[in-house]
Amino acid sequence: MMNATGIAGLAVGLAWCTLAASAEENYWAKIHNLLEKANTREAAEAARKYVQSLNSDQLLIAGRQCGRELQDAIDSGQPGAGDGAIAFGFFSESYPRATNDLRDIGPILQEIRDKTQPAIWRSELIGILLGRRWDAKLNNHQRNQVFECLEEVLNDKTDGVRGKIPLRLAHLLLGMFKDYRGALRSNTQDKQAEKELEAFAEQVGKYFENNRKLLSDVATPSTLREKLLAGMMVCYKESLPGSGSAKDIVIQAVTNYRDYPESLWPQLAAYAVDDLHMANVDTILDQMISQAVDTTIGGKIQVQKSMGRKK
Repeated sequence: MMNATGIAGLAVGLAWCTLAASAEENYWAKIHNLLEKANTREAAEAARKYVQSLNSDQLLIAGRQCGRELQDAIDSGQPGAGDGAIAFGFFSESYPRATNDLRDIGPILQEIRDKTQPAIWRSELIGILLGRRWDAKLNNHQRNQVFECLEEVLNDKTDGVRGKIPLRLAHLLLGMFKDYRGALRSNTQDKQAEKELEAFAEQVGKYFENNRKLLSDVATPSTLREKLLAGMMVCYKESLPGSGSAKDIVIQAVTNYRDYPESLWPQLAAYAVDDLHMANVDTILDQMISQAVDTTIGGKIQVQKSMGRKK
């Protein structure tokens, strides 16, 4: 049994933890307040200096606080509440400076994985991390870390931000491929670069197979399947290693169009006509048109078929 001294110590400890939690400084409120008043050069400079005074942990806290505020506004239906790109501009510009040009991206990946954080904050972090400004600072080891993180999110059926992932992953892989290929071209005798490119090709093959499984799963939301297909087409058009597999995946989707919601048929028809050059495309499009319950969708497919004949 705990003695009186122990109980008193526990009580003090709990009180201190409660006080510390409740006393967390609202960095975002101060940033927001300064930015609202930044209509003069002096005021703008004051806002800039305050943001630059924050360390990386404080900037992450400010980002979460901003995210919660925005998420609450979105959930309550406030107009214009979803413009996170502007709200998180302070974070995008300042965090690299506070982390020695993103030397450690672990805390960012942890935020993205954390489903308890506001969806808009996690979603915007993905966009910031893979945007040109930040991506240029990453090496391929870090990009691999990002890839693993985003695939985890993509494969989590309960994660609400997974729809943001497919096209981001496709472009991430393209950037990695250009770096690996460039390193090998600059020194064709570089065995390490050759091994890294081979390992990357294997990684891409697993990525394609994962997408195939997601696409064939009827429980995968149609909006996500739409973006998965778009990501496959990006990989195919840009000739990513093994891109023939990406092409095969989309051809399979077109051939098995009945397994997809009717709303996706025009997209599948467009790929078949414009990019895949399938030999039996007219037959498949005719079947789509005749089987479409929504006559508007059938009309869209008819237009695509007619345009394909003119090419």
